[in-house]
Amino acid sequence: KVGTRILPLHNHLFVLPETRANRTEKTIVSEDDYKKMNNYLKSNDDKYYNICFVLPVPIAHMNYTSSFERMFRFITKLFKSKRLSAYHHDDVVDHWAHSYHVEDENKMMDTIFNFGDYFEPKYLSIVSGDVHSSGASKITREISGRRNYATQIVSSPIVNKAVIWMTALHHIFARGKRTTGLYHFEMKRWGSYWRRNIYKRSFVITKDVPDNPNNSENERKPY
Repeated sequence: KVGTRILPLHNHLFVLPETRANRTEKTIVSEDDYKKMNNYLKSNDDKYYNICFVLPVPIAHMNYTSSFERMFRFITKLFKSKRLSAYHHDDVVDHWAHSYHVEDENKMMDTIFNFGDYFEPKYLSIVSGDVHSSGASKITREISGRRNYATQIVSSPIVNKAVIWMTALHHIFARGKRTTGLYHFEMKRWGSYWRRNIYKRSFVITKDVPDNPNNSENERKPY
């Protein structure tokens, strides 16, 4: 069924924003879908142990810099390549961190943390895929010295070996840490993007995951 779905299951709440059917080149989630999520907050006072947002494309990822966007547009026009043009519009523009989506990304993050503020779950989490790799990211919001956290887990099926020149460009121009508005995104790099072996490049031992820094007097509990 097309449209944003909100599914309570025991003491868990799953929020599945519609990010495909109503999107345009510069808008990922429609105003109607944002209204549906915000209206749920006004009409529900249940308590949840975990609130989980499901996003097809990770909102915290190894994000391309603006210089990469400009370079890719130039190369696409220079070589008049349909394949590169398709890659740009399907993959590069698909990322939440693309310059087209600055407002949309902040609205989605506001929505996610609004659910955390309203329901006060033990955990606020995001699950995603699409990027042919795996990893974990920490998203921090800080207001007046108080910090709240969301954790994103990515698990994406792996079919093909990495394209070496593409991963080289990604390694040079992508960033694992960035800040937009109130939100700081931090992703742990799993291995090297130069490795041809996709399995070595994409899996991680759990002991390498950074500890949750919920140990300060300024940290707002429970999430």
